[in-house]
Amino acid sequence: MGTLPPMNGEHWDEALQKYRATPQFRISNPDITLDEFKVIFFWEYIHRLWGRLIGLLFALPLIYFTLTRQLTRSLAAKLFLILILGGAQGFLGWFMVMSGLVDRPSVSPYRLTAHLLLALALFSAVLWLACDQLCREIKLKHKPASWLKIALPALLVLLCLQIAWGGFMAGGKMAMSYPSFPDLNGQWLPSGLFQFNSFWRHICEQAAAVHLIHRTLGTLLVLGILVLWWKTRHYAWTGLLGWARQALVVCVIVQFLLGVMTVLQSIGHIPIFWGVAHQGTAVALLGSFLILWHQIATAAAQK
Repeated sequence: MGTLPPMNGEHWDEALQKYRATPQFRISNPDITLDEFKVIFFWEYIHRLWGRLIGLLFALPLIYFTLTRQLTRSLAAKLFLILILGGAQGFLGWFMVMSGLVDRPSVSPYRLTAHLLLALALFSAVLWLACDQLCREIKLKHKPASWLKIALPALLVLLCLQIAWGGFMAGGKMAMSYPSFPDLNGQWLPSGLFQFNSFWRHICEQAAAVHLIHRTLGTLLVLGILVLWWKTRHYAWTGLLGWARQALVVCVIVQFLLGVMTVLQSIGHIPIFWGVAHQGTAVALLGSFLILWHQIATAAAQK
């Protein structure tokens, strides 16, 4: 509805009337009051306005530094690519929201997961480029082991998959289906788990399958990072490299525990605090991993 929020009572009534035409009102919130609607509106409005503000704070300096030729061609190209990714993220957010305005009271889990993953790709690109500019000289006493070239990409894929299935969990509000751990409401393999017509839809939409996949990926990720941390304990880790290695272990353990708490607290409703903390720690985990990988790759290139 534009950049400015409703400015008076009449505008708020108009916004509420538009909301009453949505499936979310008809199916989930038929008795919503104006004050309750303002809470929903606030979070949507702040999220979109914040996204636009990020775009402006990125685009305006980029244009200025490009026009004044303070950027190399290579750096300018990378920054403009990030700007394009930011625009794509905004478009994907709009595309996601549209899925909740037709016949369902919530957005498509597929579009929500795509929106989440693109946001993390954008975050990763910015962080990696920042490391390129700020952390060019890395000193290690020993050359990184060759097995790290396989282990690091494998762990990154595992992390991305775990985050993706976390998106399916959130999009389908599936934590409420099995608010228990480590079992699934007293069962390890719930009935119907292996009965399906479409394999892809089953692993992305069937609550027990999504729970099992997300929990298994999370467990494998914890074990993989702990093994990485143990096998590199004899390296001379200093500075940012040492900090990233320690942060990686702390983040993956905290993220796992927060995931467990989110599930255990999801009885009848999704606990927003635990869910947001769980997702936020996933971003911190991804950031620590990328910094570690960047530092190791830079050090290896200097040998």
